[in-house]
Amino acid sequence: MLDFKAGDLIAYHSHNIIKPLKVGIVITDDIKTFTVKWIHYNQSFFMAKDADIYEELSNTYLLTTVQIYRDCRDTGLSLLNSMYFDGKENRQREPAQANS
Repeated sequence: MLDFKAGDLIAYHSHNIIKPLKVGIVITDDIKTFTVKWIHYNQSFFMAKDADIYEELSNTYLLTTVQIYRDCRDTGLSLLNSMYFDGKENRQREPAQANS
């Protein structure tokens, strides 16, 4: 079962390629599904650098929003960075105030 939560940065990998094919952010999650907004894709793999038409098609069809069922197996998804630590939201600390 996939355990991604809103705010997590995830990657989609192919079985035989080390570099992620797509990177996205989980924008919503519930018990059965989570929704990913893809924000980056591997331009050399999807031929975006070869011609303008490939870049336009890739931006239109690869940088989409998708809903994924948690019960799916072998999705090729991996966690890059989580917003959560020990069940609590992981926020950066505010810089310490200098004493006057």
